[in-house]
Amino acid sequence: DLILLFLLRYGLVSRLPVAVIRPIFSEIDDTYINISSVIIKGGHLEGKAKDYLFTRNDSPHIWESERINTKHTHGTGCTFSAVITAELAKGKSIIEAVDIGKKFITAAIKYTPE
Repeated sequence: DLILLFLLRYGLVSRLPVAVIRPIFSEIDDTYINISSVIIKGGHLEGKAKDYLFTRNDSPHIWESERINTKHTHGTGCTFSAVITAELAKGKSIIEAVDIGKKFITAAIKYTPE
């Protein structure tokens, strides 16, 4: 079970330390009892594009990529989650699936023609 959050929609600021983000996972965990992983996506914030994965048993995982100056980012969160879902269906671990999703969506944004 996985929840994908978008930081911009929750009015959070960029460059949040993990110590601030961790309680968000705890709050979600209390609300949705069977959730084992939470991805907090911050691609629309300032600075580098950072995505966070929190799982029950591991330290937070953070993916950071370059910010690509383009207006063609509509639907990238949905595509990111679709790639993760497909990779999980193929038997990848959540960490592997997010890693593949992050690389895929970064390349898709980078190589989309203006």
